[in-house]
Amino acid sequence: MSKLVFVIGIGRSGTTLLTNILNEHSGVIAPPEQNFLLPFLNRFNGKDHLSDRDIDAYVKYMWTRDRDYKELWGLDAKELKKVLKNGERDFESVFMNTIRFYCPEKEEAILVDKNPFYTLNLKLIKKTFPNAKFIALIRDFRDRHVSVEKHYGGSIVSTVVRSSLWSRFNQEILNLKNENEDQCHIIRYEDMVLESEASIREVCEFLNIGFKIEMLTQKKRRMIVKEEGEVQVAMNEMHKQSFEPISSLKIGQWKEKLSDGVMREITFFNGEMAEKLGYTEVLKLGEQDVKDIKRKYLFRYKFGKILLWLNIKSYSLPLWLQKLLIDFYRRFILKG
Repeated sequence: MSKLVFVIGIGRSGTTLLTNILNEHSGVIAPPEQNFLLPFLNRFNGKDHLSDRDIDAYVKYMWTRDRDYKELWGLDAKELKKVLKNGERDFESVFMNTIRFYCPEKEEAILVDKNPFYTLNLKLIKKTFPNAKFIALIRDFRDRHVSVEKHYGGSIVSTVVRSSLWSRFNQEILNLKNENEDQCHIIRYEDMVLESEASIREVCEFLNIGFKIEMLTQKKRRMIVKEEGEVQVAMNEMHKQSFEPISSLKIGQWKEKLSDGVMREITFFNGEMAEKLGYTEVLKLGEQDVKDIKRKYLFRYKFGKILLWLNIKSYSLPLWLQKLLIDFYRRFILKG
């Protein structure tokens, strides 16, 4: 039976780049990101037999959360239904056969699924897929914040509040690693970029597959969508770097691009975790810095935590209600 591997880590940490690298291996199927697993985990988790009606609902609601991903995967819904109905009907098998259907010519391949948000749902994922492995990406919180400001600067959530999640995501990764060291491999973005071959060789060893140099030289543009609006344009901009030659230019850019004030603010939220992970040149904050930052971000931080909690809980809602809410969001919020 094929192995299932999840790529996790907070967004803007190199998860898409790693997934693209892995997909170049002849023994790996690593599709573009999707957002259908979590809703189905809450609906079908632990179910030993999905009925025809269940599978029909599964295919119908696959792209409710992120419709742009439907284009990236390019699945034939009718053919997918046939494959799923003719295979094993437990949820784990149905999901793995969906991943396999993305690239059926790669027989008995390792199946890789990437989504940063899985990092906050590890308990449920481990319960459903007890034999799965995890590859976790970690990136310097300061360079990541530069990327957050570039791509999320117009969001209703403060970029500093977005960056504050870095510690929480990485604590979940450390907890996973401590629970079962053999189940989780941690890779630093900086190592993947500066020591690419050595880092990817370690990943291959973790997956028990041979390293192939084409993993680092061949690139397919798999995260590019039709630009029908601002969201699609932003999505393409966000992922375009993943298809260019691996470069170290994004490492250490915080030294020139972040102001002293922003540095202090994001260090307040992430400095302790950064030192735990071995990052250097971390600012030391004074008592007045701490007081000022707490006062400035008290409400926004709590508001951000509430939004995150609501997002996590939304995946457990009935599928039809999720669709209703997502349609409302796209129609009235995104389009203003």
